[in-house]
Amino acid sequence: MSNAQPCAAAGHVFRSQKEAAAHFGVSPAAVSWHLNRHGHLERLAGDAPPIPKKSGFKPKKTFVLGIPFKSRREAAAELGIADRTLRKYLSGEASEALKKRIAVASMAVRKRRANW
Repeated sequence: MSNAQPCAAAGHVFRSQKEAAAHFGVSPAAVSWHLNRHGHLERLAGDAPPIPKKSGFKPKKTFVLGIPFKSRREAAAELGIADRTLRKYLSGEASEALKKRIAVASMAVRKRRANW
């Protein structure tokens, strides 16, 4: 789309993309991008709702010695260990000392949950 092409946004008609860019305080490339991507300048003007962001994070239920947790992060926090330490344990690379430490922590979690 040519920079000299008329465009409209927020109730204003601009003679060119450069004029629209100056009005909104953005570069002409931003105006061109919005027109190519969305077909309008409403998002640039702030009149359209924001595009929802998709988070790739979804908590995965984790079991540690038979105790269910909503996520690995929650399990690590409740067991009182670092997230990376729990990852090492879950991957099977844990030392005997770490296995004992997690077993003791898991017994404490079972006791706390039983008292609830």
